[in-house]
Amino acid sequence: MFLQPAKKDEERRFVEILAKELDAFPPGKLIDSESPDFLVATSEGVIGIEVTKIHHADGPRQQESEYRSLVNAACRLSESESTVPLEVKVHFGAARNSTSETETNSRESWRT
Repeated sequence: MFLQPAKKDEERRFVEILAKELDAFPPGKLIDSESPDFLVATSEGVIGIEVTKIHHADGPRQQESEYRSLVNAACRLSESESTVPLEVKVHFGAARNSTSETETNSRESWRT
């Protein structure tokens, strides 16, 4: 099932912004795909990118729980699907009025 053009365009904009802002983004051609959403063809191989929109939780505690669940699920998936060692850092952008404690708690890191 293919996405509506507007949704795919929005996802492409997100990835293009990420590529512009993240120095570590792999250089290469961005190719539309369905699963994952995009592929980046590099000189070393192909990297898949899945764009996921996270809906905000009702409160900080629920939000923190959802962040941890998301990171834990990604870690389990990585460990079960890949033998390539990874170090991944995740930062969930905090709202402007959040406290530094919330920002600190919303960062996760794992190694496989």
